[in-house]
Amino acid sequence: MIEALFMFGGRLNRLQYLLAGVLTHLVGGGILLLGVVSMGNGAGAGAIATLALAGLALLWMALSLQAARIRDIGLSPLLVILAFTIVYSMAHIGKETMKDTDIGTVLAGLTIALQAVFGFFLLLMPGEDSHTSEPPDPLDYKSALLDRRAAMIRSEDAAAVRSTPRHSEEASTRGRQAGTKPIFGRRGM
Repeated sequence: MIEALFMFGGRLNRLQYLLAGVLTHLVGGGILLLGVVSMGNGAGAGAIATLALAGLALLWMALSLQAARIRDIGLSPLLVILAFTIVYSMAHIGKETMKDTDIGTVLAGLTIALQAVFGFFLLLMPGEDSHTSEPPDPLDYKSALLDRRAAMIRSEDAAAVRSTPRHSEEASTRGRQAGTKPIFGRRGM
């Protein structure tokens, strides 16, 4: 779990993602509240610097949690987060440049909708191994190897039966006895 919080590694299922997200948002809200209260009491640049550092740490943790959840879904975290960031940034820049127009209002709604859709996607999308009750054992390669060998033996046996010379000689002999061309397959019987 620590790996998913800070190291951009690991995987998180839906429940773990929900609980970690709630926990980080509660901690972030508490830090923000403390910062606002301390700024109201006269703390200036120190409080702002502390809030900025705490915000960066929370952003790092949020991105790491998203990467772990996206990896559990079976997608590339880098591509998904990069694509979302580009689309969201374009909508946000458009919203800010067209602030007092109807298009700006639509783009403001679009940015909110993008955040909601991305959040629900991460929260509700099933993981890769959700159809099994337990994760696959990566060290269980013997059963796959045995299945592969059995399939190879079956295909070799089938090829040996098809190329048996007795079968083709028998058919050509019958064809010669009848005075016609050699017979192939069951159609000549």
